[in-house]
Amino acid sequence: MKFDKEVILSEIKSHYKIKTDADFARFLGIKPQTLSSWYSRNVFDIELLYAKCVDIDANWLLTGKGEMLRNNSQNITGDNNVQTGNSIVQQGINVSGDSNSSIVGSNVSGSRNTIQHNTLSEKDLLLAEKDERIREKDSIIQDITKRNEKLQERLFELQDILLSSLKAGK
Repeated sequence: MKFDKEVILSEIKSHYKIKTDADFARFLGIKPQTLSSWYSRNVFDIELLYAKCVDIDANWLLTGKGEMLRNNSQNITGDNNVQTGNSIVQQGINVSGDSNSSIVGSNVSGSRNTIQHNTLSEKDLLLAEKDERIREKDSIIQDITKRNEKLQERLFELQDILLSSLKAGK
């Protein structure tokens, strides 16, 4: 399914309140030229975005449909922190070049395991969707291969007919 990835990139940039493409590229850890190429080619590195944008829903990244944010009770606070239950995870969104992440608060382990579990579930979903696409493409390749074999057989038949006609005409 084809959708406008530029919109996805713009929504993510807006969500993190990043003003410029240069700052967005720095946040993602890529060169500004790479980001510019993504915009012009309507592509992006979904794995990179998923890794860097921890609160963005994987299904939304894949399809552009549904909710942009994950459904695990995370809220972005004004100070660039993700609040998860009783703990706060600092995002470390520092577009000046340093993107160190640190965890603050006392009750981190339970929320962290929940986030990791959700991340694994979403990755399993991504893998299942990729497997399905691979099966679809394999099926297309098999169909093309069968058609190609039939065309080759027909070509040999036509060559035989042509040679027979040429011999009979001499």
